[in-house]
Amino acid sequence: MILRFLALLTLLLPFTIQAQPALGSPQPARAEMERFLSKAAIIGKRQHNNFQWRISLDDGERRHDASMETEVGTARHQRHYAFNPAAYELDKALDLNMVAVSIPRDMDGRPVAVTWWVDNVAMSERDRRSKKIEPPDPERWNKQLQIARVFDELIANPYRNIHPEFPAAAGTKGNE
Repeated sequence: MILRFLALLTLLLPFTIQAQPALGSPQPARAEMERFLSKAAIIGKRQHNNFQWRISLDDGERRHDASMETEVGTARHQRHYAFNPAAYELDKALDLNMVAVSIPRDMDGRPVAVTWWVDNVAMSERDRRSKKIEPPDPERWNKQLQIARVFDELIANPYRNIHPEFPAAAGTKGNE
């Protein structure tokens, strides 16, 4: 299993070296997003489900939304707030730039994961397929999906097939 994964990773990593095109307004650097997520005050909060919220943050210079997750499941199939920060750290170490910035943080005396809200998302991969919308560069798109699948195997991510979100093409309006 490990050897199969390493072989796939070796085959796919060369495709990650190409810079990803910028979407909409420029994103701050990862280190700046990490600082913001760790220091900014919560100015708004909307519950998504029992363990996830969309929060609005403000550090006095910037306002931006984030996802906050509190789940502390212990069974293999359950979510845990530490999964997103761990996946982000692995993505950062591999220099893939596929995972949104996510940090562990204490909120109201409990550990949570705070993840940068990705703007300019046009639709999920499931929606794109159901609407029969072709990507602008199908070969590149398929390579990116293969990289995402290999990464998901590495982090044992069972959620990609449920609700995969991919950025909108440049010049399109994303969902808020």
